[in-house]
Amino acid sequence: MILTLFAVVVVLVLVAFVRYHFQDDSKSRSPGIGLEDLKALNIKHDVHSAFMTLVNDEGAGSWPPRATHDGFPPALRPYRQIYAAMAPFLATANPSLDDEYNRIRCQEFRSRMQALLTEKVDIQAARSTLEIVQSGNWDAFPRDAYNGFYSCIACLRHAYRWATNPVVKVAQDEKKLCFPFELDMPWSYLQRRFNITSPCGNVMSNAICNLDPQGQIVYPINEGMSDVVRSTELAWCRLFYDMESMAIPIYCAMIQAIIAFERGDKNLCLTYINTGFINLRRVMQFVYEKMNDPNIARAAWVRHVSGIHSWGLTLETDDPPVEYGGLSGSQALLFMAVDAFLGINRYHSDSELKMDVSGNMRDVAATFRRYSFRKQLSEKSEYDIAIENSLKRMVNQLRSFRAVHKVRAVRYLSAPAPERLPMTAALSVLPSQGEEKLAVESYKSIDGMLTKRLNETV
Repeated sequence: MILTLFAVVVVLVLVAFVRYHFQDDSKSRSPGIGLEDLKALNIKHDVHSAFMTLVNDEGAGSWPPRATHDGFPPALRPYRQIYAAMAPFLATANPSLDDEYNRIRCQEFRSRMQALLTEKVDIQAARSTLEIVQSGNWDAFPRDAYNGFYSCIACLRHAYRWATNPVVKVAQDEKKLCFPFELDMPWSYLQRRFNITSPCGNVMSNAICNLDPQGQIVYPINEGMSDVVRSTELAWCRLFYDMESMAIPIYCAMIQAIIAFERGDKNLCLTYINTGFINLRRVMQFVYEKMNDPNIARAAWVRHVSGIHSWGLTLETDDPPVEYGGLSGSQALLFMAVDAFLGINRYHSDSELKMDVSGNMRDVAATFRRYSFRKQLSEKSEYDIAIENSLKRMVNQLRSFRAVHKVRAVRYLSAPAPERLPMTAALSVLPSQGEEKLAVESYKSIDGMLTKRLNETV
């Protein structure tokens, strides 16, 4: 009882803390800047060029990336049809706790998908189509449709990997799995296109590009499930898309601040930093409000949404073996770019970034870091002091969010899921604490990891 009351007090304090830091600043004035302003900006600068390359190449002229799913070339259209045919067999409302039953269920799902792939996909025609794109000819396969295909193959691979949703223990116990060539072949082209090494999907492929122009999920993992489950799945995907959409003014402000600082116009630089802070606060408030019951139902999310976006397999070609994770919010450009602009140490290593984060996104974050001017500020200049104070407001905004996220993440992840071992989408199966331990005990490593990140946000 005492521990419960203590937990309630902690949550209430955090809520009050967040509301104070996330309160609207309606009296603040900032220049209205957006993606079109950046496109029209007549300047040559590395940070601007890196971001516009990302927008024009991977984003198909937009950000978040534009993705369409109806314009695949004929040889690739069977993939979407196969996902539609398999989706009704993926989800179950009441997962079994019987390992043998689950093993058979997974085998049957994979066999059914393999049969459809063999029957429907002309592998030579599909390869020829992807070769044309790889050569730089986008006429027959526009970038927005390619982004949709990226999502389609990623979601097919995750469906094949887990073969049932919610995820079950017998699938978690697998450490290696042979995939159909019809899924490995196109994925190898997608890896080269986006300059990633991971065999699994990520926040771009599984969430952001998995939405049609009307904001609906194209490759669902919970077809036929309850309204609560399906609305939670949609809300979770939309959260990442909307977060990146709302982040556009932040990227623009950071780019303009860097350019103004290099020109010696510190007053204008300060204006843009304040703009970045105001918009960062709005985004963090949005995420704080949306990543919560009932918008994203805790019980539905942990069992029916998060698990299937994990991976938990190694590749035979890796020496030493590397267990690949899966989708993580840390793969979103917003957090990487803002951390880089503020000079905060990176969360991911080079090899981790190359697994799941596209080359263009890595370039954007690296360029923001290269031109971060925070360490150049002088304590003797009034303008520099004002700029540092505004940058600290952005840092404190991130700290506020990460402090709350640390508490909320463990609470969400520790929701009951008896059919599986404790896991996260990004880290797969967590170290076992024994069946007699409460699930929350298994998530102490997550708490420690998030605490470390919070302490690094300075």
